[in-house]
Amino acid sequence: MNDFTTELVKTLLKVKDIIKFFRQLVESAVNQLLLYELIEFLDYNKYNHKDSI
Repeated sequence: MNDFTTELVKTLLKVKDIIKFFRQLVESAVNQLLLYELIEFLDYNKYNHKDSI
């Protein structure tokens, strides 16, 4: 099993809030996409300050 199915099974077995689980997954995916957009499309690197000053 991959991480997704493992965490899904754990959540279902513990009778946790499945909607909260999926919201966290969507939030993580969106954040990763936004970071990818910053790096690949906007050529932004958090620790590269070549344009400062």
